[in-house]
Amino acid sequence: MADRHPARHAPSGWSRRLGPVAADTGRLTSGTMDETDRTGLRPPIRTCVGCRRTDSRSALLRVVAATAPDGSPVVVPDPARRAGGRGAWLHPRLECFEQAIRRRAFGRALRSSVPLDPAPVLAHLEEREQRPSEQENRKRV
Repeated sequence: MADRHPARHAPSGWSRRLGPVAADTGRLTSGTMDETDRTGLRPPIRTCVGCRRTDSRSALLRVVAATAPDGSPVVVPDPARRAGGRGAWLHPRLECFEQAIRRRAFGRALRSSVPLDPAPVLAHLEEREQRPSEQENRKRV
């Protein structure tokens, strides 16, 4: 009879979804934590709408659709990742921004049926690229 009835629980020392677990800590054993943080959990992974490469959420800039003061729809950066609504993720590099514009990725990722003005995101990226050079100049003085 034992052969006809599969085990209902994973064997001791195993997690059904995750594989072998270290007996003393209850965490996954080494070798399975290739890209993990110190808690043993993998960081959230997102896809850049420009280059389509995946990266950790902390390495990407979140952008959201908003309404400008004049009433026109725009794409705005959300560096704090707190704005409500659907967001899209972008590497904070001008190359990825240009690819997203060429591919019309902002409207598609944000599910907007009207064209979105990406000027605020461009201004944010240009400002961000100028900041390191200003910091280097301060170090030299």
